[in-house]
Amino acid sequence: ANREVLVKNDADSYIQSMDIYLSLKEKYFLVWMAEKLFAQTSDLAEEGQCVSRIAELLRYVKDQMVYDQCIGQLGKIYGKTRLWRNAVEQIRNNAKKTRTTG
Repeated sequence: ANREVLVKNDADSYIQSMDIYLSLKEKYFLVWMAEKLFAQTSDLAEEGQCVSRIAELLRYVKDQMVYDQCIGQLGKIYGKTRLWRNAVEQIRNNAKKTRTTG
C-alpha cells in the first residue's frame, strides 16, 4: 500500500506532521495505478487494455484478503467486481496454457 502526496508537493515539504501523514489516504499500488490509467483513457479499447494490464499484475497477488480488497476497489473504479475476477481468471488460464504448451 502507498500514500500519494498531492501534485507539486514533495514529501519533505508537504508532510510536516504526523496528522498530515495520517490524513493521506492509503491504497494498494494496483488500485492507485488503475485510477491513473483509467483517467487517461478515451475509448472502450483503451479501457479494455487497462483492465488487461491491471489484471495481469493482479494475478500475482497471493494473499486472498489483499486480492479481494483490490478486486472490490477496482470494481468501484471501473466495471464490476465480476469483470475483474473474470479478467484475472482468464489471464491465469492463458498463462497455464502457455506453460503447458510452451
